Amino acid sequence: MYGKKSLVFGLILSGLPVVAAAEQLVLGIIGDTTRIAYLDKTFLQPFTKSTGISVKIASISENDGGDEVELFKRASREKWDFLTLDEAQALRLCAAGDLAPTGTMRQRQNSLLPEISKAVTCHSFKEPRTETIVYNLNAYQRDIPDHISAFFDLERFPGKRAVALQAPGLLEMALMAQGVPASQVYHLLSTTRGVELAIGVFAQVKSQIIWTDDHAEAESLLADGSATMGLIETGAKTDGDATAPPESVQPLNRLGATSSIAHHTSWIPTAAGDGSVTAIGQFIEYAEQANISTVQLGAGIHRDARWFATVSPNIKTRLDGWSATLQ
Repeated sequence: MYGKKSLVFGLILSGLPVVAAAEQLVLGIIGDTTRIAYLDKTFLQPFTKSTGISVKIASISENDGGDEVELFKRASREKWDFLTLDEAQALRLCAAGDLAPTGTMRQRQNSLLPEISKAVTCHSFKEPRTETIVYNLNAYQRDIPDHISAFFDLERFPGKRAVALQAPGLLEMALMAQGVPASQVYHLLSTTRGVELAIGVFAQVKSQIIWTDDHAEAESLLADGSATMGLIETGAKTDGDATAPPESVQPLNRLGATSSIAHHTSWIPTAAGDGSVTAIGQFIEYAEQANISTVQLGAGIHRDARWFATVSPNIKTRLDGWSATLQ
């Protein structure tokens, strides 16, 4: 499937010479316009300026990025050099053998077995992301929400909740709102009882959810008062970023220390594009050195991508059934 290109991916992290300015890479990036604009400004444009390698972005909405198998087929058809995936999606494709492994290996002395000098994976690098539950400061003047449980308490904190359809961590946050420690969330979600408990908690606010196509739309609804609480991405912009609206336009505040979920986006080399191995290697090397995100993971919970990638069939059926009811 990959031809000669896959045989040399083991070298892509080594030092590589600068290639001709006419070289181009095609990137399939999942995200809204805010995320893509941020990446273009802080990562892609500086990469082109530094290396002379241009990039073309194939933009994929969050809602169209849920099926990793179909998305990878599209990447192959349209000859994307890289594809961004949720880390759990990447792990599933890697386990199925659909992705070419990356990493650096050298021959051991006096042995037929190779020595791995850098861990072999199916992604080239990971980009940290954070979603946080926030509220509109103008919505609650006397009783101030200060805990994740406020999101699920319509009686005390009425109002619409704005959430993107593909937002991660909804069930995890529902359990934490019930007092489940972050360290025990996935242990509980591994049981039918835990999944049903989380679904039951989320059902309390389902009627007041405004489902949006992406985080940017959810943030807009919060800013103009159409929703009083919501889940938005807070890790895509640095403090003081010129692309971020001024605070006066966006009177938002996070619920508290437990209200965030951190996760990773995996950048996958598809081996399907026309970019040279040299250009791909330079892109990966630049990404590893660049500060493409300044996320402070902090308190809250880290989404367990490996759990989602390997969850039991029974639990997965229940999770998929619940997700289907959201739309």
